[in-house]
This record gives sequence, structure tokens and C-alpha cells, in this order.
Amino acid sequence: MMKLLKVFPRYIGLKSVFSAIIIIAIIINAIELFKKTPKNIAQRNNLPFYFLGMKFAGLDKILGGVTRIGYYTDRDLSKNSEAAQFSQAQYILAPAILDPYNLNHAFTLFDCSSQEKCQEKIRASNAIPLKKNQFGVILAGKKP
Repeated sequence: MMKLLKVFPRYIGLKSVFSAIIIIAIIINAIELFKKTPKNIAQRNNLPFYFLGMKFAGLDKILGGVTRIGYYTDRDLSKNSEAAQFSQAQYILAPAILDPYNLNHAFTLFDCSSQEKCQEKIRASNAIPLKKNQFGVILAGKKP
């Protein structure tokens, strides 16, 4: 080993060993990445991203300049999928602000697990259904 150090003294050192380890790790990770990429692409094509906010598309045109809208759902907004749907609805309807569980606004969106539950809540809140889309989301307005 001493002969090797005398022959190549400037190439062997702590920095060189560390650099070699880093390069080897990069090469190994690159190989693994290239092995898994086709599988990931195939999975993505089979399960495309679904934008949950599309359930609320078109309502922004009906609401016009309304700045705050009530939002009622009987689903649990602490679950990721339900929270994602609420967030994406807020994105679609911006700049209007969705106010969850507040039924005191001029307009309220009802997105329930069944139409019967929506109708019950609309009657209880003294509102009138104005528009229902193909996803079952109901836009209701307060009775005058």
C-alpha cells in the first residue's frame, strides 16, 4: 500500500474517496431510475390524474361577481379526497370564496352523498334550488 501511495500520492486522499463514493451512488441511482421509469409511465397512463374540481365547472359563470358562497357537504372534509375536492372547487370558483358549512350566504353549493340529503338540507336552510349539474352539485339561493 505504501508503494501505491508513493506512486499516486496526489490521487489518493479523503476527498478522492468521498468523491468516488458519491459518483458510484449517482450511477447506481441513475440505473435504478431508468429501470423504473417505464413501469411508472405505464401506471400513470392506466390511472390518469382526475381533477375533482371539474364537478364545479361552469358555476363561476352563473355566480358572476359574487364574492362569498356557502358550501355544504355531509362528507368528512378531514379526509384527503374530500378536502382535495373542496380545495379544487375553491380553485375553480375563484375569486369567490367558499365558506364551508355556512348557509347564511345569498348562494350556497350543496354537495352531498345523496340527492335526498341535499334536498333535506336545502329545505331546512330555507333556500331554493337554482341549478343542478350532472355531478349532483346543487346551487341554491336564499328565498327573498
